[in-house]
This record gives sequence, C-alpha cells and structure tokens, in this order.
Amino acid sequence: SDPDAPPSPLGYGGWDISGFENPASCASAGAAGVPTYTFWNNEFELPEHFKANVGYETLIGNRTQVSVDLLFSQSNNLYTVRNLNLRPHQFTLAGEDGRRIFSPESSFDPTGANSTGSRRNLEFGDVLVNFNDGRARSFNVAVEGYHQLTDAVNFQGSYTYTRAWDNSNYSCCTASGGYSDPTNGVFGPNEIGEVGDTERSWGRSDYSRDHTFILAGFAELPWDIKLSGIWRSQSGRPYTVVGDDDLNGDGLTGNDRLFIFEPSNLPLASSGDAALEERELYQSILKDNPCVGDHQGGIIDRNTCRFPWQHQLDLRLARTFRVTGDQRFELQVDFFNVLNGFGRAFCDEKGKTTDQLTSGICGLGRITGVYGSNRELLEPRGFDSATGQILYQVNDSFGEEELLGDNLVLQFQAQIGLRYFF
Repeated sequence: SDPDAPPSPLGYGGWDISGFENPASCASAGAAGVPTYTFWNNEFELPEHFKANVGYETLIGNRTQVSVDLLFSQSNNLYTVRNLNLRPHQFTLAGEDGRRIFSPESSFDPTGANSTGSRRNLEFGDVLVNFNDGRARSFNVAVEGYHQLTDAVNFQGSYTYTRAWDNSNYSCCTASGGYSDPTNGVFGPNEIGEVGDTERSWGRSDYSRDHTFILAGFAELPWDIKLSGIWRSQSGRPYTVVGDDDLNGDGLTGNDRLFIFEPSNLPLASSGDAALEERELYQSILKDNPCVGDHQGGIIDRNTCRFPWQHQLDLRLARTFRVTGDQRFELQVDFFNVLNGFGRAFCDEKGKTTDQLTSGICGLGRITGVYGSNRELLEPRGFDSATGQILYQVNDSFGEEELLGDNLVLQFQAQIGLRYFF
C-alpha cells in the first residue's frame, strides 16, 4: 500500500464521538503543515424564510393591463462560520475608529496574512464552526404593463425597485469561504452582528440591484416574419471598498473595510514630494467617488459603491413554413446582446483606444465591473508602533472598470435554429 495514503476511514462509525480518534496526519510523515478542522454548532438549525406579497392588477380598456406588486422577504438561520482558533484582539488602532487587531503589536504586520500571530494554538490551523446567525432582508416593488397596439403588435414593460441587506453573502462552498466572506470593520470576522449592526457586517447585499427596467415587444411583419425583442437595463451590483492585505491581523487578507481618512490626516509611508502627490491623488479619488468621500472620518460601510449600469438587447426573427397537412417547420434567427455587436461594428480603431469601457459607441452592450485590487483604495506598507498607525500607499488604479471576463453570454452572438412540428 501507498505509505503516503491517508488513514483508512473503515470503522469510522465506531470512532469516539469526541473526535480524538480522527486522523491528524497522513499515514507517513510525508505531509506538512498543521491540521484544520470544521465542526457544526450543537444548536445548528436549518434556514428559515418568510415571504409576503400583495399585488393589484387591473384592465384599462380591453387592450391594456397594469399590475403593481410589493414583496417583503426575511431570511433567518443562514449559514455563517467562526474560527475558534482566532485569539481575542490584542490591541486597537485609535486612529481607525478603534479597529481591533488580533495579532500582538510586536509581531503585527498589515502587509501580509498574520496566520501565526492570530492563532490561539499554533498546533492547529483554523478550527471552523458552522453557525446559523446569518440574516437577510429585502423589499421589492414591481410595476408591469402590457398593451396590445394592434392584433399584430404588442409590447410590455416593467420596472423593479429592490433594496436588500444581509450580514453575510456566504452561500457556497467551503467553511473557509464562509469565514472569510463578511467584510470587517471595527470588529473581527467572528462578530458579524445582527440586523442593522453596520459597525459589524450588516449592510447592502452583494446582489442588490436598485433598479431594473425591461421592455419587450412582438410584431408580425410582412412575409409572415415575426419579430420579438427584449431590452434590459439594470443598475450595477454594489461592491465594498477594502484595504489590501491584513489590516486587522486576523490572518485573512482583502476583507477589511477601510477607515476613510481626511486627506490631510492620511498616514503615508512616503514623504516629501511623493507624499504630496499621493495626498492629491487621494483627494481627487474621494471627490470623484462620493460613495467613498462621503464616509470620511469613519470606517466605510459595506457595499457603498456600485458597478456601472448594464444594458442589453436581444432580438429574434422567425418564419413558419408549411409542409403538408399539419406539418410545418419554423426558421429562427436569434441575436444576443445586439448592442455589443453594434458597438463593435461601428467603433473605429481610434475610438477603441480612447473610448471608455462603458461610454460612447464602443461601450454599447459591454458588461463591466470593479474587481480584485481595483477595490482596494489603500495598500498598507508597514506599521509604525511608535504612533500606532498603519502606513499606507494610495492605489492609483482604484475604481477602474474592467470587462467581466470572456464569457460568450456577455458578447454579441447570433444563432440559427430550425424547429419541425408534426
């Protein structure tokens, strides 16, 4: 047998319930590192969801229909994760609203994960426990209308307003992902807070889109050609402004919400002319991004900034051909994200280099967002123990938009289909 294979799980059902018989290493000494464990809280419960809605629908004449719907949703007992091996906070940063730091001051390094300094017991890695104190709440208002212009032409449209909040967006897939999901403010990752506790992790949901407009239509054209289309415009998803690396020394990186300093008070690692340039850059970022600048003097809330609006148009042309009796076939031509194809077709080479990602003819149909390091306004460069301050560098790429991957669904596409009825 392979000496590096893990211990056999045979007889697992007879092992001691305490877990002391669980293997902590591979069969030989070939494995390195410390073990990580995941447990379930003894009082863990299944999620609960409550939904209530009220609607009104009416006919105006015999060709127009209008409806209004109100929906409220509340979810309790959602999955959350805590780390029992995270030590209590060791000190606080007075200059950042009292941010709690979970590594000793003598070893705290905000420029990298403080994986060792933040542990209670160095013989273990994370000791994760699944809890169910996740909460979510949303309100939706939807207005929809339908009008039949003629027997051959009809259209319908809708507008949906949504507000959604939660204290964790964790839905998949590992316990470590659930532990690192909430963004931290003053408090650490083991304190996500209840409904309305914005000092901890309560805030706008990552999936909350405030506004969605949809317009769809159908028309019978000459030569028995049928045209249908749907236009969708929706406001962008929110995102949270964070700092790079590990600002609170809990061993997790990229999930600490920033304290938004006034430009004159920003503790910089640079000095002289370089520091002056950075302060000017920082000031311009705050001015150009009110979703950040409006929060000066405190740790920023979750999801205050947003991706740009998205617009998409899909079209279909179809014609039916009779064969014999009741048999027929339908030829369909579908166009997806027509705006993207239109923008690419009419965007010249000069425009491709000067046009913004989402503006002008070149930006039509593009789906963009702010990802990765572009959400990190400040990058830590060290910790000054004499002043008790993290020294920062301003990220000059903050807020820059990028295309959402190379997914074909997001690009202009055309397809031809044939359906046979018999």
